[in-house]
Amino acid sequence: MGHPTFAISMPDVRGYLRGMRVVMFHLINRLDFAMKYWIGKWIVAVSIVHTIFAFVVFPEVILQIFLDGVFDSIGVDPLRGAVAWFLLFGFVLFGLGLAINTIEEMSNGDVPVSIGFSLLFVILIGIVLMPISGFWLALPPALIVIYKRSRDLDLHGKFKGVRSGIDDTNPTP
Repeated sequence: MGHPTFAISMPDVRGYLRGMRVVMFHLINRLDFAMKYWIGKWIVAVSIVHTIFAFVVFPEVILQIFLDGVFDSIGVDPLRGAVAWFLLFGFVLFGLGLAINTIEEMSNGDVPVSIGFSLLFVILIGIVLMPISGFWLALPPALIVIYKRSRDLDLHGKFKGVRSGIDDTNPTP
């Protein structure tokens, strides 16, 4: 007995994608209403989980770094180097989350699309290099930032005035 085959036509795929976009639109609008400033908080939470994970998975390595006096305690040991970078990335991610939270509060929830694309770039590299990792946890906020900002663009690539705080109706030379 053979395996069942599925034939999907291009109109089916387009309809599916159109339906997903509608679902995403409604989901984002509900997220906007329920928790206006959540992206920075999400990244802070991911950074905390990331750092706790390091202490749970690598306690011996971290302890040995401290027992060796921290300063110049990594040397050429690749495991120590990896753990140090793991911890440092968690701290940087924490600062990034705090910064994004401040941007969200100051700009009525609008995070620059450049931050979304920068996050997405790092996340995709991380997923390609390490598919079984926590990089997947940072994917939703990056995609939401890009999606929210892209829906604010008009046909000419300019932001519609109200959400971005920019008045494109009366440009100054």
